[in-house]
Amino acid sequence: MKLFVKQILFLAWALPFIGFSQETSVDWKSGLTFQSTDANFKMKIGGRIQYDHAFYSQNDALESVYGSLLTENGTKFRRAWLSNVGTLYNNLDFGLFVSFEGGKVGFRGAYMGLKKIPFLGNIRVGQLKEPLRLEVSTSSKHLLFLERSFAVDYAPIFNNGLLIYNDFLQKRLSAQFGLFRNADLNKANDLEANGGYNITQRITGLPIQKEASFLHVGGSYSFRKPSDHSLSIRSKPEAHVAETYYIDTETMKEVRHSNMVNFEALYGWNSFAVQGEYLTTQVRRLTSSSENNLRFSTYYMQASYCLTGEKRTYKNSLSGLNAVRPRKNFDGLNGYGALEVAAKYSTSDLNSQTLMGGAQKDVTLGLNWYLNPLTKVVLNQVWATIENEGKLRVFQVRFQVAF
Repeated sequence: MKLFVKQILFLAWALPFIGFSQETSVDWKSGLTFQSTDANFKMKIGGRIQYDHAFYSQNDALESVYGSLLTENGTKFRRAWLSNVGTLYNNLDFGLFVSFEGGKVGFRGAYMGLKKIPFLGNIRVGQLKEPLRLEVSTSSKHLLFLERSFAVDYAPIFNNGLLIYNDFLQKRLSAQFGLFRNADLNKANDLEANGGYNITQRITGLPIQKEASFLHVGGSYSFRKPSDHSLSIRSKPEAHVAETYYIDTETMKEVRHSNMVNFEALYGWNSFAVQGEYLTTQVRRLTSSSENNLRFSTYYMQASYCLTGEKRTYKNSLSGLNAVRPRKNFDGLNGYGALEVAAKYSTSDLNSQTLMGGAQKDVTLGLNWYLNPLTKVVLNQVWATIENEGKLRVFQVRFQVAF
């Protein structure tokens, strides 16, 4: 562990100076950034700490099904990451994200890429986000709520593979294509992944892009073939500290492949923003199965408003939204940061034919306090309704530093 950290720190110190033929500037923007005067070499060292605490309770109906909770509150480090991203020779990029959660060290993204390829655009290889969902594209540093919606449970966020992406029409149209191998995130040569693969593609457009408003729309499709002919989907309420998965398909056997389709939209107007996605997956099974086709779906709608006048800004198709930047940072005297209120409705249905995995609906209200562009406090109240079983309430808070 100590040796690994020392290697990362040495790499962070040494990389900016390898190949530099000019002076190097060092500054602090959203992280510690090194850059050559011609901008051909650039590296940013970052990290994030997300410390969560939650209180939750079941009603009597839910307790009669699942039993009493072992505890009604919990605390955890949701994310503790170090990151190192940059550009070499103006056309090579790299990224390394390392997590230190649950007493384990692991990758949360590690890639190398080549930019500005004629006719093709850009290519990356390594451990990457599949280009499948808008909410997943947005960094966990900039999420509106503590947790993403149920859609993240339908397919992993990260996968090992290759991604090709490009922008057209002055970045008003974007396309992404990826080929991924369902290997363990920290074992790209995992033998269990032999024969399994995903082909994922996404197209997005930006029909409106003005000073005060923008509109993003898009769709994605993923063909997914598991190597062991099995698949499972399960979800907690949108509170990671809670330990119970109330809806669960359990392991579906004899799966030939699945087809996943997602539609996304995001509209921003000054301090107001609204976003929604609909995802459905069709599971095709082998002919020997009594049920050849299963279909599951999930969607969410969320809206936010900055009470202090700030606004959420659009970064790009691949990265989603930027952070909210307070007009005045908190200093205890004249600056109080930025305040944002938010609401979300989300649902997931894991029932299909005779497979009854359950259905769930969540309503979430949130309050975000941005002390400065790198620090925020998030409060969420979640009301979860598990169909025909009962209800759960969760109050949770996050303290975050991310740069």
